[in-house]
Amino acid sequence: MKKYILLVVIFSFGIGSLYFLEPHEFVVKGVKDGDVYAEDVNLHVETGLIQPSITLNGKEIHTKKTINQNGSYTLKVKSRFLWKEKRESMTFKRDDEPPLKPVLLEEPKNAYFQSASFQVKEEPGVKYKATLGKDPYLFGDEITTEGKHTLYLVAEKDNGLVAKNDYTFKIDNRTYSQQEVDTFSDFYFKNSPEIWKYKSDTVVFVHGNPKPEDVSRLKSDIQNLNNLLPFNLKYEEKITGLPDRRIDVHFMPTYEFNQMGFDGKIIDGNRKIIGVAVIDEAYRSFGIKASTILIGTETDQQERLPTITHELMHALGLHSHFETDRSSILYPDVNSNVQTWNEKDLKTLEILYHPNVTIGMEKEEFLNSLKDWVTN
Repeated sequence: MKKYILLVVIFSFGIGSLYFLEPHEFVVKGVKDGDVYAEDVNLHVETGLIQPSITLNGKEIHTKKTINQNGSYTLKVKSRFLWKEKRESMTFKRDDEPPLKPVLLEEPKNAYFQSASFQVKEEPGVKYKATLGKDPYLFGDEITTEGKHTLYLVAEKDNGLVAKNDYTFKIDNRTYSQQEVDTFSDFYFKNSPEIWKYKSDTVVFVHGNPKPEDVSRLKSDIQNLNNLLPFNLKYEEKITGLPDRRIDVHFMPTYEFNQMGFDGKIIDGNRKIIGVAVIDEAYRSFGIKASTILIGTETDQQERLPTITHELMHALGLHSHFETDRSSILYPDVNSNVQTWNEKDLKTLEILYHPNVTIGMEKEEFLNSLKDWVTN
């Protein structure tokens, strides 16, 4: 009786196996035809009673195989039992290389006049999509909305791996006359062969013993300049940490200027230095990092106030003077009747900080950079 029961159990199991997977049948697991895999492929051919012929790229393999090398693969499985035969062939790839970082077909500018459009540089076998801010962007479409924009690029391969990049630019519709551009060029490049300026938010630290009127003027200048500059100046009376970019304003007697490294003459004939501005640290990739302003505290208040404004303009990168324009805050001699900027001063600063005017530009490169914005 026990043998009978045992035979029945074995026979039942055999019938079950033959019913679900006939002798010549097989099932390929771990891969699908046409797929691309970024990780190891664990190939498994599940078989019936008959061992099939299995080849991978023409070479025989066992029913289990781990594929960890990049490449294209062709799997062929063939099995035959009596008059029944089954064949299956599939191709797949293993590729754990991400796409290249997506870039635009042409090197983008910092700013465009009125409109801009972009095309991506394509890599074979890669799909690309872009968004302008949060909105989908179709390559080649014109962008005309004035202001700052960020274009986000995503490259994706069939293996699911992606690479990303983004570009920030401006549509800037301000225009300049040729005379304004030439005025800047003559003013700026007579004392410097190339452009230097700050690139982002800058802290203005105050040292020494300024009077309330001095602080009020400095704060007012900072507030007005923040409406013009593409970044913010921030007034601070106490040094807290080390900011990336700074302007240090020292209020002190002129006879102590030499303690701050000034080695010029304070008095030269009938002229007296009452303010100084120097760029202390600057790098091509970073722009101006630090500047120092010295303001003489023993000078008349009405002369000291325009001196603060004058030296602040120098510290921001306008290191020349308008030698013949007495209405300019950048006239070399203090005029108590001129307390603030004139239109030419502000236009000169605006041009220096135009997004297409970049650090390291020489004169001819500068003139070419603003061609799109010059109107006759």
